[in-house]
Amino acid sequence: MDLDLETFVKQIEGIPVPIIDTNRRYWLVRTQSGEYYEEFFHDNFVGIGWDDLDFNEITKHEYNESLLELIKIKYPDEKQPGRILSQLKRFSLEIKINDIVLIPSAASNFLSFGVVETDVYEAEINDEDILDGACPFQKRRTVRWIKTVRKNEIDPYLYKLLNSHHTITDATAYDTFIDRTLHSLYVKGNETHLVLEVKKKDNIPYLGLIKLLNTPVELLPIVEEFTQEEIKEENLDIKLSLQSPGTIEIIYYTSPLVLIGLGLVLHYIVGGSYKGNYSKTESEQSVSIESTSDGLLEKWLKFRKQSDNQQMKLLEMQKVLSKLEVTTPKELKNLPVSEELPKGQ
Repeated sequence: MDLDLETFVKQIEGIPVPIIDTNRRYWLVRTQSGEYYEEFFHDNFVGIGWDDLDFNEITKHEYNESLLELIKIKYPDEKQPGRILSQLKRFSLEIKINDIVLIPSAASNFLSFGVVETDVYEAEINDEDILDGACPFQKRRTVRWIKTVRKNEIDPYLYKLLNSHHTITDATAYDTFIDRTLHSLYVKGNETHLVLEVKKKDNIPYLGLIKLLNTPVELLPIVEEFTQEEIKEENLDIKLSLQSPGTIEIIYYTSPLVLIGLGLVLHYIVGGSYKGNYSKTESEQSVSIESTSDGLLEKWLKFRKQSDNQQMKLLEMQKVLSKLEVTTPKELKNLPVSEELPKGQ
């Protein structure tokens, strides 16, 4: 069951955590071997060819013989008219506003991700522009580009997708890998995802990896205190993709506050604190936790006074995270760094 948006917004105020629609689909759109990549990207659109076919003909017809015959007439040298029809219908009818599109550059040296913002429209393109090398595709959709990654930064699980040479490929089966490329802290359905990037390029020492994997577990008692959420072990999953550099993806089911709290605690250890508030409703009782710098600091100082061993553990965690160059969620990057308790103290 999807998390209720209104409830979630009330739970976390001021934290830019994306809520991803479970119905969102993902598409790989080819750029003519990279020829139109720059134009797609800089002019904020994706397009498809076969401009001799009227757009209205495509949208009003079902997959039938009359439209296939029209394709054969317009493109007599095309051996697979059904392929043209399926690609045009996919571009015109299946792609929806707010879907994600991916476009590769030449040799897939870059891969850009964007959000579809409009339905299909037909651009007016003159012959002079085409002679100057402009993209001739009239059927287009406006796209807002949100991220570009280099070839060596592409999630390895997306390589198989990039081997597809269809004009448009349904990439929804790769949604997990695309989502974690775009976001390092997000909610989708009843799942909250926290993605930690391990930037260290050299080999990761075995003991260092064990300590890294244990760090989130050892922080859970603090998260429980901080969020007042009971953490259920069976609701916690982890996925590893450690090619050095790589990722650690932590997934928690049912409550978004657990991993958001964990992300904030990790952010604080690395060198930041958060100004905002959480709230949680249990029956008719509302629980609010102020996590301004002072409020968060108070929590930490209270915890530290209880146990010198815990203080040493926190410092050791900071060393592990620093040594392996672990980054906290980029959604938390602009949160203020604590002035009261400097990094490393």
